[in-house]
Amino acid sequence: MVVLRNSNWEADHYGESYVDSNGHPTIELNSATGLTDANAAHELMHLLLKWEGFLGLEFDLPAGDNTPGNQEWLRWLSFHLRDPILHYVFYPRMRRMGIEPGKEAEKEFRDVVATGEMPRLNNASRFEALALNYLRAKVEITSPTLQKDIDALYEAK
Repeated sequence: MVVLRNSNWEADHYGESYVDSNGHPTIELNSATGLTDANAAHELMHLLLKWEGFLGLEFDLPAGDNTPGNQEWLRWLSFHLRDPILHYVFYPRMRRMGIEPGKEAEKEFRDVVATGEMPRLNNASRFEALALNYLRAKVEITSPTLQKDIDALYEAK
């Protein structure tokens, strides 16, 4: 197992996990915001699902459409669709271990409700990002009150 610290990420990018080219399970944590037991456990759970054979999500592009921009778009889409599904699978495991996995997401969504705006949306992916953030909220947020507030915000918009 390799654990790395990354200081180049945005504050809400807490960590990543992957198997490196040498076959080593690797966890990277944001040195500013990700150095918590919950984030380390979260990334370990991602690795555990890979080890258990849980399928990933990848897209193939037809010949001629395999541009760097299309590849980046599909990586973004895959991440924002796949992660909430994986979280739905392993968050209950984390809770049974006494680790609350959704603190950061709850803070992010409380800020969204307070301001009425989803941060960092762009015109090219605005509708997709709003839909995928709603999926994330429905899967990751356990507070019924915050769920209702998120629903009301989406209905109002």
